[in-house]
Amino acid sequence: MKNQCSGNFVNPTEPIIVQLLSNYLSLNELGERDGIRLFWGPHYIGKAGNNQEIDISLEYDGKVIFGISIKSQFGGGYLENADLTLSLIQENIDTIKRFEYRGSVSDVLQDMARIKNVKESSGEFDSVTILYSKFSKKKWIEKFSKGYSHSYLFLEENQQSFFQVLEEKLPGLCSLKGISDRNNGVRPTLKELEKGRAIKGSRFLLQNYVNNNQGKLNELILMSSPSLLSFIDKELTIEWKSPLKRSGYREYRNEFLDLEDQWKGKGIQLEKYWPKIGPQWDGIAVVKGKNGNFGLLLVEAKAHLKELRSKIQAKDVDSIVLIENTISEVKTSVESNAPIEVWLEQYYQLSNRLTYLYLMNNKMGIPTWLLLVNFVDDVAYIPTTTSEWILHYQDVYTRMDISSSSELFNHIISIYPNGNKNERVGKL
Repeated sequence: MKNQCSGNFVNPTEPIIVQLLSNYLSLNELGERDGIRLFWGPHYIGKAGNNQEIDISLEYDGKVIFGISIKSQFGGGYLENADLTLSLIQENIDTIKRFEYRGSVSDVLQDMARIKNVKESSGEFDSVTILYSKFSKKKWIEKFSKGYSHSYLFLEENQQSFFQVLEEKLPGLCSLKGISDRNNGVRPTLKELEKGRAIKGSRFLLQNYVNNNQGKLNELILMSSPSLLSFIDKELTIEWKSPLKRSGYREYRNEFLDLEDQWKGKGIQLEKYWPKIGPQWDGIAVVKGKNGNFGLLLVEAKAHLKELRSKIQAKDVDSIVLIENTISEVKTSVESNAPIEVWLEQYYQLSNRLTYLYLMNNKMGIPTWLLLVNFVDDVAYIPTTTSEWILHYQDVYTRMDISSSSELFNHIISIYPNGNKNERVGKL
């Protein structure tokens, strides 16, 4: 893991990111664990035999699967002669000051050329550039984020935790975190580490059901919601949009509003009530109503009771005020007299899910149901019985003081699918 560069060539941000990643992935002092290896500095060979530097890279079972470039300050960069043959260079020749061996180029072009060279030599992998500020954001994003399987992470004024944003940019990163030779004695293969594929827990179980056992999942949903049965057309079709294997197990935020033409454009209206970055949904499904309108299922999956406890993480004052005002409106709609601190500091995740359920139905005009998927007997962490789930939700709803007679309550669907070993080991 030791950086092979020295002196002024080492970006001062790099050792910080290296240490953060090492802690996050529980790596040893050599940057290794259970088939995972972290490299810092020049490590790969391009097509012409030149060293190709990716600031930080992560391998699993000898294959690079993530590449991270870091820019804490701006300045000139250099291309090796192997890079000059890339079509990437030809497409952006106007940005190069001197088109010659080791010619000075823009930072981003240098990084993209080297990363693309490694990808062409060793196979495709996800990559991200970490920047401090949004300086020249338009140029960086528009020119070098399309067509290169590459994304950008800006640290300045970020309202989320570093790892939360990094996991969004590199969806499979959390899968690496969960890898262990001690996980039932089996370490997953590289093929099983597809983009976004979870290794265990509620995300893993939901991915299995949606991609392997939709019939059972849909049956549990329909038998648990009279209001959904009343809405849906006679085909009783539930069309799953996420998490799908063919889409890299993508999980949606507010972009789910682009899934149907009827909903497009409502994102701007949503911003009146909630910050631009909405909750990340474990699953999304669409249903067709008898009247031709489309309905929405917003899915939250859990595998153990502790996952229900959470508190607000927003730091921006305007965002906090907006969130508190909207949640207060939701509290009024369900006749809750509980202190708002219970909603914000104890059960915030459920609170913001209920808020989206309210906003979709009451502000956006989209028939929507909140699907709470509570997996029973998941032995990967803490097995939870059906009785334990039911008693826990009874306590949660009592503490939040949600009236059972409220209209919103009729649009909550709770199901308790099997999460034991026989269901858990299904292959995708």
